[in-house]
Amino acid sequence: MSTINRNSISTIIMGGFVVVLLLGAVISELFQAPIISSQEYSKFQFLFSRDQVDTIHHIKIKTNLGEFMLDKEEEKWLLTTPRKIDANSIAVEKILTTLKEIKIKKIYPSDPINMANFSLDNPISTIETKNLKGDVKKISFGLVNPIDNSTYVSVEDEKAIYHINNINFPFEKIELASLIDSRIFNMEWNEIKSFKLYSQNSSTPTLSFVRDKKVWVAGNKQLEDNRIKKYLTDLTDLKSTIILDKRTPELEKRMERYLERPFFKLNILTEDDKEVEYKVSYIINSLPGIKMEKKQNFIIQASNRQHPFLVSKDFINLFYKRTRSFKPIPIKKLIY
Repeated sequence: MSTINRNSISTIIMGGFVVVLLLGAVISELFQAPIISSQEYSKFQFLFSRDQVDTIHHIKIKTNLGEFMLDKEEEKWLLTTPRKIDANSIAVEKILTTLKEIKIKKIYPSDPINMANFSLDNPISTIETKNLKGDVKKISFGLVNPIDNSTYVSVEDEKAIYHINNINFPFEKIELASLIDSRIFNMEWNEIKSFKLYSQNSSTPTLSFVRDKKVWVAGNKQLEDNRIKKYLTDLTDLKSTIILDKRTPELEKRMERYLERPFFKLNILTEDDKEVEYKVSYIINSLPGIKMEKKQNFIIQASNRQHPFLVSKDFINLFYKRTRSFKPIPIKKLIY
């Protein structure tokens, strides 16, 4: 074969190779995955956006321990199932924070094999949320990875399984007691701005003080800060042994009699100018349908709570306080 023919063949082969390379580059450019901007990608990093969580007003949680429903009414969370009672605001806040922090690690196709492998065909727990727009999102929680405690979840009507990061508040461990607010004073001690305590048949408070900037004052006297702080902390830490949420007509009538002329009355004004009134009964013998020891409890009813509380008599001394208990110091003495 002549040198010219060999050169021609080499040229044709080289040209064909170049054409194949160019064609491959064009095809690759046409069919490669689209580039996602950082803003678009952030939508796929988290299961919920912050806006979605902030507008949630209904939560339904189902676990092996029970089924619980929470509803937000006038900026306040209530447990509506299995009992209608004030919800533990700290627990609800943890639930909402956890939803905001659910971060997606990987995405798998939602097919029967993967659903079974990740235990999503029989989930450990489910949580359903509804926001103000009426958007419903139901999440099923499956297998927990023992190495890093990450979890696999599926979202109803989405054809995907999400491998998510370890969550700090596992929903499968939620129980009724953790969702009920058993605090009688559902505020922190440092949220109190004004305090007035009245004994029975008295129109003048036996204990009254206000917070003037960082100083607690009764009339023209400054009170000892540490004693006020301890007293208000003990008061706001007070919890109930029994919440009287299931009341028969007979029980209702008896409680009305106990609270018609309360042994103590308490008025608290909070930092956000909300006034709460508390009625405290004397130590009672019994209540219809309630198992309790005689003369071991008293009742507290708060104007901002749905149900009254039954409290151990060990805490009745909190309401026998007088101004002199807090060592009032004349302001003039402090100045001079």
